[in-house]
Amino acid sequence: MLLLLTSGLGSVLALLVAAGFVARKQLKQMPQAAVPIGPSSSNWLFGFVKPYRWPLGLAIILLVASTLVNLLSPWPLKILIDNVVGGDPLPTILGDLDGLSARQLAFGSAAAGLGLVLINVVVNYLITYLVGATEQRIAADLRATVFRRLQDLSLRFHDRNRTGDLVSRLTDDVSQVRDLIVAWFNAVLPEVLALGGILIITLLIDPILTLAALSVVPLLIYYAFAKRPQIRAAERLARDRRGEMATQATDALRNVRLIQAFSRQGEETRRFRQQLERTTDAALTSLDVSARYSPISSIVLGTGTALVSWIGILRVLDGRLSLGTLVVFLSYLSGVYGPIRTMSRLVSTFARGAASRDRLMELFDEAHVVRDHPNAVVARDEPGRLELRNLSFGYEEEAPVLHGLNLVVEPGETLCIVGTSGVGKSTLLALLLRLYEPTAGSIELGEVDIQQLTMDSLRDRISLVPQDPWIMDGTVRDNILFGHAGATEAEFVYATRKSLVDEFAQRLPQGYDTAVGEGGILLSGGQRRRIALARALIRDSLLLLLDEPTASLDPNSSNEVLLALRSAAVDRTMVIVSHDLKLARSASRVVVMEGGTIVEDGTHSALLTQRGRYFSMWMLQQGLSRYRSTEVRSN
Repeated sequence: MLLLLTSGLGSVLALLVAAGFVARKQLKQMPQAAVPIGPSSSNWLFGFVKPYRWPLGLAIILLVASTLVNLLSPWPLKILIDNVVGGDPLPTILGDLDGLSARQLAFGSAAAGLGLVLINVVVNYLITYLVGATEQRIAADLRATVFRRLQDLSLRFHDRNRTGDLVSRLTDDVSQVRDLIVAWFNAVLPEVLALGGILIITLLIDPILTLAALSVVPLLIYYAFAKRPQIRAAERLARDRRGEMATQATDALRNVRLIQAFSRQGEETRRFRQQLERTTDAALTSLDVSARYSPISSIVLGTGTALVSWIGILRVLDGRLSLGTLVVFLSYLSGVYGPIRTMSRLVSTFARGAASRDRLMELFDEAHVVRDHPNAVVARDEPGRLELRNLSFGYEEEAPVLHGLNLVVEPGETLCIVGTSGVGKSTLLALLLRLYEPTAGSIELGEVDIQQLTMDSLRDRISLVPQDPWIMDGTVRDNILFGHAGATEAEFVYATRKSLVDEFAQRLPQGYDTAVGEGGILLSGGQRRRIALARALIRDSLLLLLDEPTASLDPNSSNEVLLALRSAAVDRTMVIVSHDLKLARSASRVVVMEGGTIVEDGTHSALLTQRGRYFSMWMLQQGLSRYRSTEVRSN
């Protein structure tokens, strides 16, 4: 009977172990899983677990096997105490061993105990790997989803949130949420299985001792639930403070040249230490709130152990319980209190995970995303008329930037928008790309409101050269092809020639494959601007938006860019924002903005004739030019 049972259990364990190694191999080779785009409920994070049902399911089965092995572990000790040392007869199920001597039975018991340990070693290795590898996969999937979401969030959201804090959510908060998910498989599930199995066995051994052991548990559960809100609030504050610290560090490192130029290292270090103190205080508060729980749980569980030991000894003295059975029960008692203690300590882990989950779920609020209209259509491929109707916008409601703007730009027209800083010129370009939504009015392209167009098709037909040229950490070629990854070599050559990038790129150490550094720091301002222009031209878009395209360029390069822009303007509509009135002179039309609205509209020569705001700007700029020329000649 015993041999038959042992053989059957051994076969099942062998199959489970073999399946575990197969799952281990598959996890190593598994590609990144498709993951949920956003939360549909407070439990949306468990959607990341779904792609890994097979290895996790197997890990759960192995957990059950490991629990059963652990439940058997104390019984060889009972045989040694009661049957070998005490001389008691073996139970019926072990009748096959009646012919063994005491020494042989002792050896068999010790060997059985060692065998159970070895089985557990292999099974626990597979559980650890399957759960750990799944943990890494889930974290990667979660980070990919959060990273994509950060890119989809509206600029209004990014304006209100600092980069360092958002990076902290992508890294630290995802790690905490990963720990929250994995805790269910690494701690809660195995401990619940162990606790359930042990309670069944202890109830069979001695119900009275079992009830005595469980008498202290309700107090522990009550205390855990009572402390949870306080721990969660403390953890949320600690997470926010760490985000603020990451923001400050990111800002300082990004501007390290400015800090060194103004000898601000000491002051910036003091500011960082102040933030570090606030972060540390929040972390210590969180630690203190969590740490207070551990002594309470130890006291409560210690009281339960003392109670069981006292009652157990009385029952042994009364002859109601054998000493070996009491030893086995006390071994199981640690198995009862161990899971309870572990799960009580998980209160802090769940509080940290919940605080981080809340910070991540804030990113998935639909109010932070500019969505396509349900009936949005694809923008047409031919040039269309651009019209602004009573357009108004403000970054804050109490501080509007644009007021009732009306403007028509005909296909193929080159429009130059001029005006002092802060009148809304660059904001207008952002609205054309739907980087922001207007607070009132509309923008039409080809007689269709751009809010009725899909954003991808709208932006595919528009190219932007921003005032601050966005340069990524990569090569010159990488930055240009960012505008159109599938561009042909002919298109690449066309864009680099038109933008005059070829002039300086050929002199670089590795040509177009030269690294430009973070933010293009290894390039001059003019070189960064030319790359941004090439990135826009390579898209061959119908509408080209340029924000100060000649800024940071020397006079010769500026004139050459003017020629390039005239050539690029053929068969496309161009809207230029500039303080350089030479660009305005070469445009087919000029509008002057002031106070968030248009005050003058016409050709360069017509506006000069009117002797209004544009005339004053032109005379001022020409006067400065003559002054600079005279100064150069005198030197």
